[in-house]
Amino acid sequence: METYTTIAYRRYRPVTDTHRHDFAQAIIPLRGLMEIEVDGSLKRLTHETAGIVTAESQHDFATSRDSEFLVLDLSAQLIRARFDGLPRLFTVHTSNVLRQYARFLAAATTSNPGGILPQSISAATTALELLEEATTAVDQPVIPAYLSFAKRQLETDITTPNLVSVLLTQLNMSSSFFHRQFRAAFQKTPKQVQLEARLQAAIERLQNSNDTVTEIARQLGYENTSSLTYLFKKHLGATPSFYRN
Repeated sequence: METYTTIAYRRYRPVTDTHRHDFAQAIIPLRGLMEIEVDGSLKRLTHETAGIVTAESQHDFATSRDSEFLVLDLSAQLIRARFDGLPRLFTVHTSNVLRQYARFLAAATTSNPGGILPQSISAATTALELLEEATTAVDQPVIPAYLSFAKRQLETDITTPNLVSVLLTQLNMSSSFFHRQFRAAFQKTPKQVQLEARLQAAIERLQNSNDTVTEIARQLGYENTSSLTYLFKKHLGATPSFYRN
């Protein structure tokens, strides 16, 4: 089943089960928790922790009352391409963007029979990319204060044009040195941090305001909606209007 890929929204009352399957599975909790055991390793999945079980791994699991999960059934090949060498059961901390994306996919499944979204390799790949980012995090040395300051500015000031250039002037630092140090500290470029902050802000405004997509794009510093639409399609696989609906 190398090409097998589906995405399902699943709700559980308290349940305990044991099984195995010939595909890998990524489990992203939306509400409640799941305790899952593979080869004597017991992990707890919550709204902040997702889990991946590799193919042919017998696993025992128990869920809490009224729990909700996004479950990705994935080919072993797709998992090996991104997570080769990891244990049969491993967990990662979920980011805000991944949690928002998981809820978006869960909502998209409700119009399909059985709450399953078939033939969804593109959407599953995006979710795996977000999970993969979390697994690359390792213990880091103490991050210099100037880098922490720069990251906070990029995350909170999402409308200032050419913000990186402004920061370079404030820090009296060359662009190459700053980018090299920033990426080493956070495993992301300044542009990636800024784009993620804009994406999160756009998601929150789409959910919590009646502003039009054009108004939201302008609030985030875009001259038109095309850039915001491109950002959504690239990271969430849908337009802002479709995501809101």
